[in-house]
Amino acid sequence: MHKCHLLAPLLYLFSLALQAQAPFAVLSGGPYAEDGVGVIRTGSSFQVATRTFDPAFGHRAEIRTVSNSGALLSVTPLSLPGQVFIQAMEPTLSGGAFIVGALIPADSVEQDALILKVDGNNALLWSLAPNLPAGQVLMDATVLADGSVVATGTTTGPDKHDALVMRVSSNGQLMWTTALPGALDEEGHGIASDATGVMITGRQMNFGGTSDCLFARFDLNGSLQWASSWGGSRDDVGRAIARTASGDFVMAGRSNSFGPYDHTSGTYYDQRYLIALTANGDTLWTRSVGDTIRDQGFNTIAIASNGELYLAGEHPTDGNVDALVTKTTSNGTPIWEHVYDLDDWDEPLDIRTLTDGAVVCGWSFSPLSRQVMVLRTDTQGN
Repeated sequence: MHKCHLLAPLLYLFSLALQAQAPFAVLSGGPYAEDGVGVIRTGSSFQVATRTFDPAFGHRAEIRTVSNSGALLSVTPLSLPGQVFIQAMEPTLSGGAFIVGALIPADSVEQDALILKVDGNNALLWSLAPNLPAGQVLMDATVLADGSVVATGTTTGPDKHDALVMRVSSNGQLMWTTALPGALDEEGHGIASDATGVMITGRQMNFGGTSDCLFARFDLNGSLQWASSWGGSRDDVGRAIARTASGDFVMAGRSNSFGPYDHTSGTYYDQRYLIALTANGDTLWTRSVGDTIRDQGFNTIAIASNGELYLAGEHPTDGNVDALVTKTTSNGTPIWEHVYDLDDWDEPLDIRTLTDGAVVCGWSFSPLSRQVMVLRTDTQGN
């Protein structure tokens, strides 16, 4: 396995991005908090869904356009009432994107699930925040063949969370909502789809206080087909899921149950965790990767046309946390990994495959601010 580290100063990274088409690693933002929560390719540039905070305006959403070489071309605020907390982005079939998250109306203290649609020029086409009981937040979305979008997240009950699934038409009409039934506390973090249904992953809290990776499949009318969990004696969580060309699914997340024990510190460190399963819920293979030095985990996954997996997550180094991008074979065997050190804490949140590699977005935190991070890597990890 080839492993390399990028430790160049930030100014050099900006210079490199302006001079070369690929790869690049850049930051953008002001003095407060700004997170890149989703990225898609649109024409010759990238649209980056950005969650922002400013004391004068509160929590807002915007779209940043980034060039092929990493230059920031434009910043477009999305005009929505109340406080806005976007979480994920998914390309539409006709250009532009769906963005999901939550909205707190001006006259409320509870979050409403939010789905909105933008075109390829960053213009807001419509937004939907249905007034459902209690509070909800949507964490991920998948687009179906008819152009509608299905999103998953969490709804808050009287004494626990339930995994929420919601389908909305391409023109913004609510088609159905459903919550995963059961006595345990559950959250939906990632979703993927095929021609007959959707698969969600997330986390399920056990009565003993530990968590397992959650899986559930719903048909396209919102009926639950099956639900299960996978985990060990400690904490495991599914962060993202993607469908393979063969029709199976691969989950990416983190596990504290299936890694080595560090006898020196008496610690089990979190491992990067992958699970492949069929649409019927049968497990095909699992893989955990890590060490006895640091906590690690995957936040996001994308599958290339040749079946290889691109993943991104956390890699603590020397007291800081760096951004990790890795490529594996279709069965999770590592091919290469690349660690980016842009600032004190670098957190990838979304990855999207390209014909010549992948693009990643997230955030980087310094003592002065938290800025939007955008990375682009080629097929060899450069």
